[in-house]
Amino acid sequence: MWYMLHAAAGSSTITYTYTSAPTGNGYAQTMIGELSGYSTYDTSALTPGGGSSTSCPTPSITPAVAGEMVIGMVTHAQAQASSPAGITEVPGFATNVYADAAYAISSNTSPVSYTWTQSPSGQYVSGIMAFKT
Repeated sequence: MWYMLHAAAGSSTITYTYTSAPTGNGYAQTMIGELSGYSTYDTSALTPGGGSSTSCPTPSITPAVAGEMVIGMVTHAQAQASSPAGITEVPGFATNVYADAAYAISSNTSPVSYTWTQSPSGQYVSGIMAFKT
C-alpha cells in the first residue's frame, strides 16, 4: 500500500508498471483512490498480512485517535463470498472477484481489523492503514 499526502489538486495521470509477471496463480492488482480532509498518515497503523484460508483478514491496527479513516484491502485467489460488516466497500472494487477495498471512520482507539471471505480456500494478501485529520 502506498500513499501521498498533500497531492496537488486537479487532473492527474498515474502510471503503474509491473516489473515482472505474477508467478503461479498470482494476479497483479492495482487499486488507486483519492480522499481529502486527512493530513497525516498514522505511521503506527500500517500492517501487511496474508496466508491461505477461506477467511481473509487484515492484521489488527489500533488508531491513535478517534476519527481516523481506516482503509483495508485484500487480494485473493478465489471468488469473494462476503464482505466485512459495518464498513463501506470502495466503489468499483466490490464486484471484482480478486481484489476488494473498504474503509470506515474509527469511533474510538480500539483495535480494528477487516475480514473478507473467499470460496474455496486460497491464498490472499491483505493490508490495513489509517489516516488522521
